[in-house]
Amino acid sequence: MMSENWKKQRWLVPLLIPILLFIVFNTWYSLPKLHNSMLQERQNQIQDHTRIGRSILSHFYSMEQEGILEREEAQLQAKQLIRSLRFGPHNKDYFWINNDEPILVVHPFRPDLEGVDLLEEGEGETHQLFMNFVDLVEKEGGGFLEYQWQYYDHANRMESKISYVAGFESWDWIIGTGIYLDDMESKVEAQRNINFIFMITSAQLLLVSVVVYRLVTNRKSNKNTKG
Repeated sequence: MMSENWKKQRWLVPLLIPILLFIVFNTWYSLPKLHNSMLQERQNQIQDHTRIGRSILSHFYSMEQEGILEREEAQLQAKQLIRSLRFGPHNKDYFWINNDEPILVVHPFRPDLEGVDLLEEGEGETHQLFMNFVDLVEKEGGGFLEYQWQYYDHANRMESKISYVAGFESWDWIIGTGIYLDDMESKVEAQRNINFIFMITSAQLLLVSVVVYRLVTNRKSNKNTKG
């Protein structure tokens, strides 16, 4: 009986295999690859931007070395320019500067933290974050770090962010910039939803095929019985 039932149902196998392969492919390959590809693209972008920011600091340091500007004025002009720079799709992505104590030197969206002792201000987590930047620069000269941070000027909204920092030894500064990951996660989630809809639709079509097959085979069976 089981062998006979299997013979009747084995036509489903060619329909099931593509669906199962699609699920496996997207779960363990396609979606992770999409995520990693977008992350790599963003890492390259912020690394390039940080290098540009560092070259700006080098320009003003050269003016100090050449005697064109005093150090205080060179640093002031460098900070003003870094503070004003924006990039990104919403023209809101920014640069910041901290030193190795760590104290924030420039932060466009958190000027309240500039020049203050973060621990005394009750900003223990922020202090630890910037210590991580300092450690990264001291050990490797720079690098990437992923963390949670205030979303632009939205003080009550925290989002995942990846940043690249680089040291500027001449002034004992660290410059960095980053990109929020919410748009990347949204794109991955959108693709996941598309895949889910495809799987549900495929399952529904398969179910309809089974029902139609049952109706047809039952009708044939009834005819044979009557005959």
